[in-house]
Amino acid sequence: QTQPAVNQGVTQPTLGSQNVLPSTKKPSSSPTRKPAKTPVPTWTTTVVNGFYLPRIDENEVVSWDCLYFGNYWQEDTNNDGKVDEKDEKQPIKWRVLSIENNTAFLLADRSLASRPNIDEEKGETSWENSEVRKWLNNDFYNDAFSEKEKQGVVLKTLDNTEDTEGYQSGNSTQDKVALLSLRELAVERYGLLRGRYSRYTSDGNADWAVRTIAVSESIGNGFIDVPTSAKIYGSWRMRGTIGIRPIMYLNLSSKQWKKAESVSSVPYELEDEEQTLPQIPEVSDEVTEFDEKNIVHQGVDGSITWKIDKNGCLLLEGNGDWEGLGDSFVIVGDEDQKYPKWLDYSDDIISAKVKISGITNCHRMFGDCTEMKTIDVSEFDTSKVTDMEDMFRNCFALHNIDLSALDTSNVQSMYNMFYRCKSLRKLIFGDFNTKNVTNMRCMFYECESIQELDLSAFNTKKVRDMDWMFYSCKKLEKLNLSSFDLTAIEFDDHDSTLFKLADLENLVELKTPTHLSEDLFIDSENWGRINTKELPKWTTNTTPWKDDKGSIYTELPVDAASKSSITLTRQVRKSQRLSGVSGDLQWNVDSQGKLMITGSGEWKEDGEDYPDWHEARDYITSCEVDVTDIKDASDFFADLPYLQHITFTRFDTSKTTNMSGMFYCCHNLQSLDLSKWDLSKVESGGEYFLSGTVSLNRIKTPVNLSKEVSLPDGIWKDEDGNRYTVLPQNRTTSILLKKE
Repeated sequence: QTQPAVNQGVTQPTLGSQNVLPSTKKPSSSPTRKPAKTPVPTWTTTVVNGFYLPRIDENEVVSWDCLYFGNYWQEDTNNDGKVDEKDEKQPIKWRVLSIENNTAFLLADRSLASRPNIDEEKGETSWENSEVRKWLNNDFYNDAFSEKEKQGVVLKTLDNTEDTEGYQSGNSTQDKVALLSLRELAVERYGLLRGRYSRYTSDGNADWAVRTIAVSESIGNGFIDVPTSAKIYGSWRMRGTIGIRPIMYLNLSSKQWKKAESVSSVPYELEDEEQTLPQIPEVSDEVTEFDEKNIVHQGVDGSITWKIDKNGCLLLEGNGDWEGLGDSFVIVGDEDQKYPKWLDYSDDIISAKVKISGITNCHRMFGDCTEMKTIDVSEFDTSKVTDMEDMFRNCFALHNIDLSALDTSNVQSMYNMFYRCKSLRKLIFGDFNTKNVTNMRCMFYECESIQELDLSAFNTKKVRDMDWMFYSCKKLEKLNLSSFDLTAIEFDDHDSTLFKLADLENLVELKTPTHLSEDLFIDSENWGRINTKELPKWTTNTTPWKDDKGSIYTELPVDAASKSSITLTRQVRKSQRLSGVSGDLQWNVDSQGKLMITGSGEWKEDGEDYPDWHEARDYITSCEVDVTDIKDASDFFADLPYLQHITFTRFDTSKTTNMSGMFYCCHNLQSLDLSKWDLSKVESGGEYFLSGTVSLNRIKTPVNLSKEVSLPDGIWKDEDGNRYTVLPQNRTTSILLKKE
């Protein structure tokens, strides 16, 4: 099959030890860069001992012959959600990098483990003394190879000198198993810098380590991380883990190895993986009619009359601006900007209707209305508005917004406009006029649920700041920036990241911006500037980015290539995790969106913020729990926005001491039966226990509760008509509470 040509307008990495290593020297001035074509190296096809050495074709696709040698745990064979010693071992596949004197230099085809990349407590700074080296030459060596296989492993003296500025030389070491050095990685004939992510045995793709240590302040201190983009970069002392992809030397006279199929660097085609996913629940965007007969809060702030009814519907009416009579304020420049009075009741607001004209300022108008799910702005006249900063900031529960009726022709700032609208799925802009906007920084920051953004109506000719505009839009698949003219873009002296597109791992279609200058990305005096024209990574789970002619791109087109917008597309193999193990507990989500949690013990593991089932949050609509002996139940159901019902077949709380945030932000949860819960051992848990459960209207209370736990906003009564604002304390029997 003929492969498409690599786009000539994209600079490809240059191989060779002197050209690929990062330099710590500042350039004296901003050079002018022009996209250049890197010639495809001419590699003679060589066969040694029956193996082809690494070879490259005209499309820069590198191929390696491989062999099997040794066995290690690489797959979850017992389906417990983990890859560990309880699983069956599989043969280790190695790439043949070179052969000399009947000895093959081998690199594992995939990362075989993940390990801490530096011992923070000991402050280790050399390969010679590293914990990773000890682990490879002892635990891994003994686990991976039989006594007969060990006879074929060559003990090799490794050169650990490094003459590139910013990297540490070390003493020579003798190793049976090791990691690549930076110098070895850069050997052109090995072809590794034209490769891709190592496939990691348990987590799909992973960056992987070399044994060279970075010590420069501008590079970091720790083992160097090797990403898919065929570049080398340092990182600050990492607190996490990194993929371990071993090397070794094998005497081919050994009879313990056997030939394996070859591998190539470019996955042009993806094999579809069959997976039936539950249907993502539909969420209504209708705003209920305001109930004038049941108003719970009301007032006047400046020219705005505001009311909140018992159902949490906020009604805003008037002509002009608010004065800012709220108790909260934000510092803007040298002045304190007061919040509108209705935000004193932000936790009570579930929906909003806006019937306002003549207003000039929408700064934080609905900021921190974390429970607001819907809003109607069809009668909102914004023709005089100049400021929409933070307008919907932290509206965590907001799902859909239709902004097509808004006149934004005079707006100058949309900074943080939808900041952390985590549940936002759909934005309808219509003829959204941004001709006078100068600031779009963090506009869609952490809009984690949105899948498509059509911004083709945006006029960006005056926009100077777009930093972090799409940061952590994790599910974004389609992005239309075809009307984006970046002529006016400016950069700060540090932390200039423009769109941050490289993190959008689910993006499959991009209509590119225009007038993007290469000078914006040159690191001269601004040390904080990074390569933000980089596209999302090309990995084993994706095809490369291509235009309609089949040319491949790794970065946004710049300079002459960006005079007009082009459409780039790729394929992404999607695999949604719907089962697994979280701590001591097993879980799975069925085709109807029902989450089943079983087991005895804790869900928590070190460093985890949420249980693993949180990964399937968009599909979970109901839950059945059969769990015993849990001590820490904090955040157990937190941030499951579509969860409506929970059945507690068994939930043994006799040892539970912490239940903080247990149902936090379960926006659609309707009822709870906690009548069998004995909370006499609970020491902490009132904090955020029911916070954000705006749809909850029925609770059977727990018994022996000594801590104060606030009920969701609203009027709660028992069957005798007694009102409650907190769960009843120190009761030995359960009662039923309903919200009117």
